[in-house]
Amino acid sequence: MSIDQQNKSNIALLRVREFLFFISFGSFLIRRLFTDVTLWHFQFDFFWDFREKMEMIYDEYIPIVLLVCIAFMLFTTVPKLTRIIAFAVLVVTGKMVSIANEDMHMYIMMLLIVAAFGISAKKIFIFTIGLNIPPLIATIVASQRGVIENRIDPSRNREYLGYNWTTTPMMIFSYALFGYLILRKGKITIWEYLIFNGINAWFFYKTNTRFAFLLVFLVLTFLIAYRLIREQDAPRQLVRNICILIPYLCFFFIYGITMLYDPAIGIMARLNKLLSYRLSQCQYAINLYGYLPFGQPIQWVTIGQSTPDNPPTYVDTAYLQTMLKYGVVSLVVFLLISSYIMYRSFRSKTYSVAILFSFILMFGLVEQQPFWVEYDTILLLAFADWSKIQEANITLPQLELKQQC
Repeated sequence: MSIDQQNKSNIALLRVREFLFFISFGSFLIRRLFTDVTLWHFQFDFFWDFREKMEMIYDEYIPIVLLVCIAFMLFTTVPKLTRIIAFAVLVVTGKMVSIANEDMHMYIMMLLIVAAFGISAKKIFIFTIGLNIPPLIATIVASQRGVIENRIDPSRNREYLGYNWTTTPMMIFSYALFGYLILRKGKITIWEYLIFNGINAWFFYKTNTRFAFLLVFLVLTFLIAYRLIREQDAPRQLVRNICILIPYLCFFFIYGITMLYDPAIGIMARLNKLLSYRLSQCQYAINLYGYLPFGQPIQWVTIGQSTPDNPPTYVDTAYLQTMLKYGVVSLVVFLLISSYIMYRSFRSKTYSVAILFSFILMFGLVEQQPFWVEYDTILLLAFADWSKIQEANITLPQLELKQQC
């Protein structure tokens, strides 16, 4: 077979691999952010059947299709020992965690991160936004028109907007917006700034999701300001090193302040109240569950479910929840992946990724979504093809096809 024929064959396999990846990723998103979290099934009987079928696809078929996708990737790319070892560590870690938790979530996330190798980051973001936003709009509209239930939490005057938790629609919007901002390479107009902040304010008015509202506002405001100073000289090596360390700094900060929490200290008691009692709940959960390499099945107790004999245990911070539920090994893996994404963003001068991901990682101090692929699609960029989202005209080696001499 000639070199041209070999390359055509490998490109054809790449297209098949992309198809398999997006079919799997799409099924994963539908199950995680639609059938699993909306209230449509309470109104329409057929939705129960659809939900059960998506559950079966999620548990039985998505992992197999992704493994085939990864096999195609290994067959059509130049083998590198370090890459193969890294991929094997991710897949094995995901499998061990899923066995320990009796849940496929971590295994599928790790398979998706590996299977995204060489796939266009631009396509990943467009696909995610295109699949997540229409169901979000449909669910919100249906809840507002009374087609499906719109639960109300009178204690904080917040609406669920057709979802089983008040923060879910706000989070779907926020992470879709972050993907859009990366596609725009961090450049937004004043009109975009006003429109997105208007939507952000509406979500805040409806759901009272304070930290997510603040995150979106800060991100948009920073990008507007960054547009004015982006041409200025800056100590980029120092900034790069700080960004690479952000995941570890966030973990040690939240772990340290949680374990040092003492309600007898006035300032810590006030901080705990400001953070919706996250410090006390996290400290209690850590002492209750301890640390395991690959995690453990945990039935979290929320404030609404708690009783004097059964205190709340829910851990909202991504770093500590990952450590407790998915294990210390998973936490280390996510910290390394996050640092690598930061490194790639500076190496390719794709600073919008570094900016957005920095905010998201700091958001992980108070929310759990930053380490969930269905929300934080940036995690899939670890090994993806960045050529279409780069801000500078730089050519970097992305996908090396095998050549037969």
